[in-house]
Amino acid sequence: MAIRHDFGVTPFDPHSAAERLVIRAMKDGAQNAVNWLTRVLERRSAIGMRVMPVWQLILNTTVLLSEGVQLIPFSESPHSLPK
Repeated sequence: MAIRHDFGVTPFDPHSAAERLVIRAMKDGAQNAVNWLTRVLERRSAIGMRVMPVWQLILNTTVLLSEGVQLIPFSESPHSLPK
């Protein structure tokens, strides 16, 4: 399992879960952090998207690699803080 935060995605193992819980508690308060962790742990599934750069590959149009997997030109990528 992985969890989205800030600029990316982090594996959600016991160590990183503890770290994310402490960070959230400092930011939002202890009770809100516990409520967040409860929601994460009770979730059975989630939909996600992975955006990764492919360096030195210049595309003019979208290229479909398989169902749900495509390469898109950088200019068409969704707005994000790293972009």
